[in-house]
Amino acid sequence: AGCIAIVNEAGATSNSPTALTFWTITPGGNFNTTPATEKMRITSGGNVGIGTSTPRAVGSGYKGLEVSSPLSGSSLWLSGFSDTTKGYLAMDTGGLNLTAISNHSLTFGTNNSPKMTILSGGNVGIGTTGPASDLHIKDNGAGPTQLSIQSNDFTRAEEINFLNPSTSAISGQIQYYTNPT
Repeated sequence: AGCIAIVNEAGATSNSPTALTFWTITPGGNFNTTPATEKMRITSGGNVGIGTSTPRAVGSGYKGLEVSSPLSGSSLWLSGFSDTTKGYLAMDTGGLNLTAISNHSLTFGTNNSPKMTILSGGNVGIGTTGPASDLHIKDNGAGPTQLSIQSNDFTRAEEINFLNPSTSAISGQIQYYTNPT
């Protein structure tokens, strides 16, 4: 059982309701004997909270969806195409996790264009949606393709290490010294 209520937000000084809230009670309970608990709120500012009555946005002028669970973790599940493509964004004590759980790639983009893709097999592509190796960098511009490695310590070398697959020991190395003295 549950109910929907229009309420004043904390600090509201008018008698006009300012938030839409959604409440539930435990299975088998009733509103006369079982206290209802708020599960979701839409604030007058347009922020939506699930598990919190004070949903936040990233910054001024933004609208936010906050999913909060102080006793465990929080997640946002996405699924589509008859539930065959699935993924989630989750936060718990182990950190932030963005995962495609179906056999599909994970793509990051800007300007409505893919910029980095992680295939379901683990290959990472920058500038390509079909990486052919563990790390595949493709420059689609007219200039040279560049990979930058930078350190703030000029007394040591910049390195690319090649590791032995069975021992993880360095079996080959490319080094560049910016200060050879």
